[in-house]
Amino acid sequence: STWYKDPTNRSIGNISGWVAYRHMFKGETRPREGKLTVHPVWKQHAFVLPRAIAPIAIQYISIKYFRLSWPMWMAGIVYSLAFITFVAMLAFHLNALALKHGFLDGQVPRDGVPDARLKLTMLGIFFVATVRLLFCCFIAYNRFETLYITPWLSVHMFVYTIIVDFWFYIYHRAMHEIDEVIGILIIPLLAYLVYPSISSVYTTYTEVVGHSGVRLYQQQPVTGPILRPFGMDMAGEDHDLHHRNGWRKSFKYTRIWDKLLSTARAGPRLEMVDENVDW
Repeated sequence: STWYKDPTNRSIGNISGWVAYRHMFKGETRPREGKLTVHPVWKQHAFVLPRAIAPIAIQYISIKYFRLSWPMWMAGIVYSLAFITFVAMLAFHLNALALKHGFLDGQVPRDGVPDARLKLTMLGIFFVATVRLLFCCFIAYNRFETLYITPWLSVHMFVYTIIVDFWFYIYHRAMHEIDEVIGILIIPLLAYLVYPSISSVYTTYTEVVGHSGVRLYQQQPVTGPILRPFGMDMAGEDHDLHHRNGWRKSFKYTRIWDKLLSTARAGPRLEMVDENVDW
């Protein structure tokens, strides 16, 4: 990956490079050293939850106080913009954490975006941030339905995460090389049809953390505290190992399905083991 070394590739005239360069990690990788710092679940919720609720709160205020019922296209645009903003802020957030804590497997440089796939990669990210939400609005949005957040939200989020992880498990095991449209659109749709939930922001957070490689103990904030006693929780290193070892680990949001079906054959965690975490 050398595209960013040419200033013309990261200028405003090259929109893909301009966006990618402003969100990529620009520090130096370094060898692992010392125990891993714990990034508490409450801090993760403090980052994610306000940003997940923000567009819902805006819509609620517009309906309750201004009698403005959003048409489907308006809801799609607002929620897509909120999601794009969240992903951009998350990239900056993780870059700051990486500068402070380093990366897993730090003696090896992190993979960059290949020169030939820069535009395709950025298009895929844009597709994730827009089409997924627009499609969900198309199949499920009802402008006349009362807007509310259920007190069972935490249960809904937990169940949603388990279901979408199951679909991703099947996808990873059977078709790891197939076009990313399956992971971007079809799998979240299948999970939504089985159990609707607003937790897609949390699953996206887990995806980005898992791909970031930040050397920080971060449990999946929705399922981690419950699944940890059973050895089925998801932490940042798990999906990182999946990419290092190929298809042999398939988990994305939890380790439930790999544990139950005995497919976690790439070995245990290397750095995020209890004795190497500064609890």
